[in-house]
Amino acid sequence: MTLDLDSTTTEVYGGQKEDATYNYQGKRSFGSLFCTWAKRRRVVAAQLRSGSASDKPIAPAVVRRALRTLPQGHGEVRLRADSGFYSVPFLKWCRRHRLGFCVVVPRYQTMWEARRHISPMSWRPDQEMARAEVAERPFVPTGWEGEPLRLLVRRVRVEAEEISQSPKSRRRRTIPRQQLRLALRGALGHTYSYSFIVTDLPGDAVELGYWQRRRAHIEERIKNLKLGCGLLHLPLRRRRANYAWRTAVVIASSLTAMLSAANVARERQEGRTASGGTLSQSSSPRWASPTTPPCCGTGS
Repeated sequence: MTLDLDSTTTEVYGGQKEDATYNYQGKRSFGSLFCTWAKRRRVVAAQLRSGSASDKPIAPAVVRRALRTLPQGHGEVRLRADSGFYSVPFLKWCRRHRLGFCVVVPRYQTMWEARRHISPMSWRPDQEMARAEVAERPFVPTGWEGEPLRLLVRRVRVEAEEISQSPKSRRRRTIPRQQLRLALRGALGHTYSYSFIVTDLPGDAVELGYWQRRRAHIEERIKNLKLGCGLLHLPLRRRRANYAWRTAVVIASSLTAMLSAANVARERQEGRTASGGTLSQSSSPRWASPTTPPCCGTGS
């Protein structure tokens, strides 16, 4: 079973909204943290916070609530999260609660140093990602008290002419500074952008990296929460009233997911009845829940 963790902001207007504060972009806002059940496409826990608050301190409480909502006999649970949730205390919390984790690591200097120690022969083609390669090495974060973790490193070839001249370009932050300078001067024909993932899960590194990329499906669910269920606005002044609004948004999203699942089941049943046999996997709707590589279980 896979849980995904992510957050979003909702910009608000007016100075009388309780708990609304300015975020790092200078916008008055609330933040919402969501934990979703990947296969069922449902939000199983959520938390509203002020716009300036960090996600890290409240992430364990949200995941704990999510675990309590899961059905009995759910089996092993794995958690995927982006770099906004990376911290050694959070990894330790996951270990204490027997949660396998796969978390994106910010591009700290230790990450840039780690990629220097990867042998050129260790890079392997990534799955369903053009010009990308994956390698791994052992990693022990400062303060980690267990066995060495796995650091998965993905690099993507970037031609020099594809690099933006704007200092605000997001891709520029993914390229080592020295290589970036050389590429911008024309001294290199190409370079690589890098991303880093820490995990304690077993399995093939390429398959794990591909499975972790499927975490992006939670962004589609957050988009639906905003555009389809009302999270684009938190219009009320009182804190508790906006909490109630957020709760209604989550209920609407879950009902939508449940109705979609029921519709899929009905279409499959009608397909079996019409064909007199079993509906093939290729006949399933393209938006049905994604499959998970063998290394990561069923993805339920």
